[in-house]
Amino acid sequence: MQPGDQLAVLAGHTNDVTRCAWSPDGKKILYGDKDGKIIVVNVETKAKTEIIDAPINFINDPEWAPDSVHVAYSREMPNGPGG
Repeated sequence: MQPGDQLAVLAGHTNDVTRCAWSPDGKKILYGDKDGKIIVVNVETKAKTEIIDAPINFINDPEWAPDSVHVAYSREMPNGPGG
């Protein structure tokens, strides 16, 4: 593997991916999107796990906790704060 080589394609979205982040242990990638989903991909197996599906809310800035297990994120409500 060389720098710039493609590992995988983040497919299946109908809107923009807002952020991708490697887990601190290097075993997973998470990404959030404007479809309202956060998906975790196991780098070794390429298995995907959808952990949030809130289709009316944009997912902003999903980020791993230092333990590589928990995830924090914010979301945009369709009519401003409080929905």
